[in-house]
Amino acid sequence: MSISIETFLTTYYMNKILFPTDFSEAAHKAFEYAIEIAKKANSKLDVIHTYPEPHKGKELYMDSAELRKARKERQNEMQVKIDAFTKPYDSKYIGSKIIFPSDDSTDEVVARSKRNYDLIIMGTKGERNALDKIVGSFTTNTMMNAHCPVLAIPSDSTFKNINTITYSTSLNEDDKNFTKSLSEFTNIFQATIEHLHVMEDSEEKVHDHLKAKGLSPDDSNIHLVKNDSVMDGVEDYLNNSKTDILALFIPKRSFIDKLFHRSVTKELTFHAALPLFVYREK
Repeated sequence: MSISIETFLTTYYMNKILFPTDFSEAAHKAFEYAIEIAKKANSKLDVIHTYPEPHKGKELYMDSAELRKARKERQNEMQVKIDAFTKPYDSKYIGSKIIFPSDDSTDEVVARSKRNYDLIIMGTKGERNALDKIVGSFTTNTMMNAHCPVLAIPSDSTFKNINTITYSTSLNEDDKNFTKSLSEFTNIFQATIEHLHVMEDSEEKVHDHLKAKGLSPDDSNIHLVKNDSVMDGVEDYLNNSKTDILALFIPKRSFIDKLFHRSVTKELTFHAALPLFVYREK
């Protein structure tokens, strides 16, 4: 039996999506967005909430029966909350509802991202400032450590059909796996990928990098911006383009120093209203 490429992409890609939630309003906004993606991808969202165990560190000083009772009550409380969080949404696109005691939400989400998840979708604070303030430290840490791409949704973002994804690329890194994932995600929406490169090298070097990747500066979806600052160049381009999602590949070296190094993130001021599709090389 043969199937079309569109059916293949929407049936077999993004089968598993993980959605961490803290039950906040920002999480609800992101979940609305995530549900729409699940519909397009014919997928389900596994929803996870981590919480600190009650009386952590006091086990030696408490009666064991009392401690078990407190932990069971907390577990039941979290179950009620996660059920209430998902109740307003179409259950057809909701998979497992996971509550898990953990002192570090990032560690648990990152550990679960190894379990064949194709994508993590999560909410952000939606503030316009340094990266941690834009997306929150939990989201930032998840982006930097997850074993699959992360789509971070700002709190004031409303889902509309995704037509254009801008991939801000250094052109120097081996991003084949990332661009494959990005292309598959893009095909679900029949969207286009616009390649953005902020030129710090000479045009001749940039053209050589493009050629090595099978691209040409004459291609309509290649955008070369001259700016001494990568951040300013990306910002200028976004201000003058219609982009639905900004995609970023974070290698272990080089571009991370230009874009995601700790000293740089303090000054990062990307549009808070723009979802980020991010993957860091492992």
